[in-house]
Amino acid sequence: MTSVAVDYTYSYPFASEVCADEEKPLVRLSTYDDRGSPHFFNSGIAEPAIFADALISISTIVRSHFFERKVGLLDPVVTCGQSRLRFEGFSGCCGVYLQCNFDDSAFTSPIQGRGTTNIDFNEQFVQGLAQTRFAESAQLSVGANDVTLGVGGRVIKEKKVKLPLRWLKGFCEVQSYLTNAELLFTIPAVEVLRFIRGLPRSAGRTQTLWLTAAGNTLRLTTKTGKGTVPVVGTERLRAIEPLVRISKKPVEIWHARGVTTWKIVLTGCTFVATFSPEIYRGFSGEGQALQSLATGDWKNALDQVRSKLHWQGTIDSTEIAEKANLPVAEVQSALDALATRGLVGFDISDQSFFHRELPFNSDLIEDLHPRLQAAKKLITNSAIRQHQSISATDSEWLVQGSGVEHMVRLSESGDRCTCTWYSKHQNNRGPCKHILAARILAFGDND
Repeated sequence: MTSVAVDYTYSYPFASEVCADEEKPLVRLSTYDDRGSPHFFNSGIAEPAIFADALISISTIVRSHFFERKVGLLDPVVTCGQSRLRFEGFSGCCGVYLQCNFDDSAFTSPIQGRGTTNIDFNEQFVQGLAQTRFAESAQLSVGANDVTLGVGGRVIKEKKVKLPLRWLKGFCEVQSYLTNAELLFTIPAVEVLRFIRGLPRSAGRTQTLWLTAAGNTLRLTTKTGKGTVPVVGTERLRAIEPLVRISKKPVEIWHARGVTTWKIVLTGCTFVATFSPEIYRGFSGEGQALQSLATGDWKNALDQVRSKLHWQGTIDSTEIAEKANLPVAEVQSALDALATRGLVGFDISDQSFFHRELPFNSDLIEDLHPRLQAAKKLITNSAIRQHQSISATDSEWLVQGSGVEHMVRLSESGDRCTCTWYSKHQNNRGPCKHILAARILAFGDND
């Protein structure tokens, strides 16, 4: 089936490049910015080698398709706000999410601008980054309309790209994992480097190995047990080896429902790589955000919470709740919903959301989820009815399927369904359409 895509026309004032500026390398990221502002970030780089290595790793991942020989998306997202300059992106297969966060110490001037844009990562720019690694100093400018004053006759370059909808869905789904991740292991970088370099190259792409820690070391085992997390597609971990090699801080490994997140701390920078449960599973198809979309407790709070977003580097749910006179739970649900619209991301280091805006029509987000649409169709066709109410939170529902009637049990301890989808995936890939329909009727806003 052909992947649905959205056409966008991006106008770049020049090609991203690394050039000489008074005998010092100048890193210039050409950006798309439909607001017309000249730039929202401009500063010297404190550690050019670390900055270059981080961006080269970003380029490597966004260009990689880990189970097919395809070219990945080459336009990562950059967000500037409240002492953070963040880069985000996905591998071409959407199975690896990266987030690279620079703080004020990474630059010679404080981070003061506000904005989100896509940046152009062309081959010439990536090659220039390699040269920047050996420079004593460098300058970074993000969103530079003023380059038109002196770029050697360069004109605005229009670049038309097709962004698949799975890209936006991947952003929305990965937040669901990050917000629920638990810190499992904190391992010295040198030991993590030794582990990555010793990964078996003979492991099959579908073979599940289990990661565990023994003291300050990591090891793989073929058996699951207490304190182990699944690792599928070990070759994906090699993408973070260059950054682990230069890190002087322990590496943190987080886990949520089969998804592992590796946090690498560098000077002035935190690099986070999140790996899907299987090499063939992109985050766009996971469905973890469906339950938040199905229940309507966020709808009343959504507009109020969105009005409180001002490019915060960290969003305080309690503070917003007090200002908006809303329950904290509703604010949190609204933030979850805003994450599905690309308006907030989640920083695992700060354990909080941050404000950013992706270049999509956020009003169309619910149309991106076939299971959610199928659940609403069940309700419209009167194919679901309540069987019995067990308590304020627990109930049973009967849903008409193809020649069979499914039983759904909603429970605080975990929803269940008798359909084949649930039998195959349980709730590891989000709820089935039958559970979603029951949730909408029981707790949602079915307008």
